[in-house]
Amino acid sequence: MLTVVLRFRLASINFSADGLRTLGIGTRLVGADYNGAVETDESDLAFAGFVVFLDSPKASAADAIRELASLGVAIKILTGDNDRR
Repeated sequence: MLTVVLRFRLASINFSADGLRTLGIGTRLVGADYNGAVETDESDLAFAGFVVFLDSPKASAADAIRELASLGVAIKILTGDNDRR
């Protein structure tokens, strides 16, 4: 039986494999006097769900890459949004 955390992780991986961007949404209550964001705010959250959306490349991207390559520019695309190999 899969744990809840593993099920959420697998859902995120499957969305990504389908070319979708995935954001996890978490919530927690804060006091009325809360007025800033700090790194420790990212703890003790209750998972609320995913926001999943398609982030298609611009229609002109392929032409721009081809043109740059024809000019001798080596195209390297680096992202940090997916650690799967």
